[in-house]
Amino acid sequence: YRVPEEFYNFKDDPDGLNNLVHDPAYALELDKFRKQMLKMMERYKDPAVEAFRNRDQTGVMEEFMEQQREKAKNTRPVEKF
Repeated sequence: YRVPEEFYNFKDDPDGLNNLVHDPAYALELDKFRKQMLKMMERYKDPAVEAFRNRDQTGVMEEFMEQQREKAKNTRPVEKF
């Protein structure tokens, strides 16, 4: 199970072992990428945009993912064997 947010320096850490999302040295760069992500999500009407905006609130991402699972389950054709 992965964490909600990941940020790596693949030049210095090509295997992506050190998640820098909480490293203060990368805070400005991470903020820049978050803003770019939000703009793209808004532009393309991503259904996860509200969950992304509120990602720091407990349970928001989990609730969004549960809604997506239910939606997918209800729209998939039932296979009969």
